[in-house]
Amino acid sequence: MPSISLERGAPKGYQQLTITSSSSALTLPLASANGALITIETQGNVRWRDDGTAPTGTTGHVLYSGNFIELTDHDAVKNFQAILSSDTVSNVTMNITYYHRH
Repeated sequence: MPSISLERGAPKGYQQLTITSSSSALTLPLASANGALITIETQGNVRWRDDGTAPTGTTGHVLYSGNFIELTDHDAVKNFQAILSSDTVSNVTMNITYYHRH
């Protein structure tokens, strides 16, 4: 697994989402959240985008089970959406911790 940066700033909240075959967006805990650490807890892969366009089961970046994403600005956090990858049949649990980066 890749290393995780230690320069994330102050934690602002935590969220757990169930990712299904419908696109899911993050729920910001505070308007000041400008970073997020996102991990996959259960087996399965998801596709994601952070440009405001919803991913599909076959388009968007793939986040494989056991890996993570660090979002490093407010727009990326605000626009992030995820959906099950077409090669995954069961719902996936995604853990998100929000940060205020300095």
